[in-house]
Amino acid sequence: MSDHRFDREAEVAKLARLLGVAEDELAFALDVPTAELAAYRDALTARLFDGSGGALKRAADASRLMPTKVLAAVAQFALGPLICARLAGIIDPERAAGIAEALKDDYLADVAVEMDPRRATAVIALIPGERIVSINRILCERREWVPMGRFVAALGDEQLRRCVDALTDEELLRIGYVMDGVERLDDIYAMLSDDRIRHAVTWSREAGVADRTAHLQRHLGPEQTARVERITAELDG
Repeated sequence: MSDHRFDREAEVAKLARLLGVAEDELAFALDVPTAELAAYRDALTARLFDGSGGALKRAADASRLMPTKVLAAVAQFALGPLICARLAGIIDPERAAGIAEALKDDYLADVAVEMDPRRATAVIALIPGERIVSINRILCERREWVPMGRFVAALGDEQLRRCVDALTDEELLRIGYVMDGVERLDDIYAMLSDDRIRHAVTWSREAGVADRTAHLQRHLGPEQTARVERITAELDG
C-alpha cells in the first residue's frame, strides 16, 4: 500500500467519518503510516458492526415474521439508520432489498452513510441502478464523499455506469480521492469520454488539486494511463 501524503489524508478522512468527528481532530494521525491507519479503520469497523452481533441476529430472525411494509415502517420510525445499516448485512438479501424498496431515498441515503458496503454486497446488487443514482445525488448534495467512496467497489457494472453518467466530473474526482476499491478506477475512466477527461484535468488544475488527481490516476491501467497522458498533452500543446 502506498504511503504517500494523499493516501494518509484519505485514510484520516475515512476514519474521521467513521468516528463522526472533524478531520482536523485527527490531524495527529497524518504521521501514522497509511497501512496502519487502514488496518485500524478495518478493525474499528469490525468492532462497530460485530459488537452487538447476538442482538442484531435476534432482530434479523424476528424480521422474518413481519410483512415487508411493516418492517419498512419499523426501520424508519423505530430503529433508525444506524441499526438498519447493521442489519442490512445479516437479513436475507431479497428481503432486505424489499424493505429498501419501501423506504424513501432520503432515508436510504442516511442508511448508506452508516453502512459498510462490504457486508451487504448481495443487497446492493438487488437495488435498481436508477435508485442507486437517486441516493448518490442526495449524498452529493450533502457532500458525503467518503460514504460514496466506500460503495464504489460494491457496485455492479451497470450500477456504476449509471452513476458515472449521472455525476459530474468534479463529483467523481472528489469521490475518487477517498474511494475504497481503487481497482475500479480504471473501469470508471473507461466509461468517460475524452471530453469528460479533458474537463476533469482542466477542473483539477483550476481547483488546485492537479497533484492529487495525478496521484489518483496512478491506479489506472496502461490503456487509460496512455489516454489521460494524450489528452493532457493536447491541453498543454
